[in-house]
Amino acid sequence: MLLMRITLFLKLFVMQLVAAATLVGGTIAVLGLFTGQNFAGYLHSRNAELAEEAAEEIGARYLQTGDLVAAAAGIRALRPPQGSHENRRDHRDGRMGQERRRPRGPLPPRAFLLDAEGRFLSAPPRDPGRLERTPIVASGQVVGYLAWPRRMAPQELDSLFTSRQGRAYLLIGAAAILLAALLALILARRTAQPVRALSAASAALARRDFSARVRVSGSDELARLAADFNRLAAALEGYDRRQRQWLADIAHELRNPLAILRAQLDAILDGVRAADARALDTLASEVARLEALVGQLHLLSLAEAGGLQLQLSTCAPAEFVTATVKRYRPRFAAAGFELRCEQAASSATPVRIDRQRMEAVLANLLENALRYADPPGPVTVSIGDEDGQLLLVVSDAGPGVPADMLPRLFDRLFRADPARSGGGTGLGLAIVRSIVEAHGGSVTAHASTAGGLEIRCRWPAEPAA
Repeated sequence: MLLMRITLFLKLFVMQLVAAATLVGGTIAVLGLFTGQNFAGYLHSRNAELAEEAAEEIGARYLQTGDLVAAAAGIRALRPPQGSHENRRDHRDGRMGQERRRPRGPLPPRAFLLDAEGRFLSAPPRDPGRLERTPIVASGQVVGYLAWPRRMAPQELDSLFTSRQGRAYLLIGAAAILLAALLALILARRTAQPVRALSAASAALARRDFSARVRVSGSDELARLAADFNRLAAALEGYDRRQRQWLADIAHELRNPLAILRAQLDAILDGVRAADARALDTLASEVARLEALVGQLHLLSLAEAGGLQLQLSTCAPAEFVTATVKRYRPRFAAAGFELRCEQAASSATPVRIDRQRMEAVLANLLENALRYADPPGPVTVSIGDEDGQLLLVVSDAGPGVPADMLPRLFDRLFRADPARSGGGTGLGLAIVRSIVEAHGGSVTAHASTAGGLEIRCRWPAEPAA
């Protein structure tokens, strides 16, 4: 894990440093190119201006002397360089002393004097084709030319400027890269820190420590990831808590009939109670209770695993409602209830449903009302349609369920009043929700207008083919 964190940190650091170095290097290269071009352009303009000034001065002198060579005498641009080429090369390191001996003002280029026909009046250069000409005009007539090299700057000055600029750019680039490395280090550490926190919290979840949370700061992708992780941890914590409660409730539900079976069998084996029909009937009822509980648990496990298979067939909703209500009416009458059935005209339209499963839904709802409602309040079953969906409603007259407990009625083994279990397993409404949701519908619990509980089941009305 430590290696993974270091690798992520190094990746972030190297990526940011490479990006910064590339940007700095490219910027310096572009600056160097444009600086050289601008400097060359500046020197070219300066040399052209100096050549024009020298040509004007020679033209003014020519009007007085009538001799082009005499007029050009003493012109600074036409002076030969001091010393030979070898002497200048030997004293290159004493460049500062030479600069102090030069006349004040910009250094003009080495120029050559030409007559009006373009002939050199002094020793020509080695490459006459690399010269630019500035005409010398006297009384409106071109009397000669002042030729100066196209090279923008003397080699020494050009190399000196280039080397100085290069050193300056290198220093600036090195400082910029060092600063970029520092910023990349800070940014990489800050970016990797929430990832390390998420990694540590994920390891805690793997150890079943579902209380692990990470701090959410900002609104970027990492912050949203941290918020999603916290929601996942909270969901896992709730699931783990419900799972523990579920196992405890299952153990409790199984313990009661098993304890009764064990007590009855011990009594029979010890001779305290005779193995007569009454004893066997008690044992059989407890075994039936266990079978029902196991069957309901199996049904719920299939539904939650997505393995609840529906056997769809053509059936009018009114048919299974009428048949189920008819089967339960004697039991409700014996308990002192009035069981009513209300059917809309649309409930006679055939649709494709799993009739056996839907009969189980209505049976569980009626069992729940029979077990928890108080007589003589009426229990009403209605079937119809609402917004293109089938609507099955079972309501009673009380007692009601507190509003904060209504959403939990469909949890497995949940009872609003554990003291009034009525012999139920607490799985009936959970099975109702599983079957209706398997049909693509939903189940909700509300307070009825009569002061009791109302269960509403909705599912799409799939027309019969």
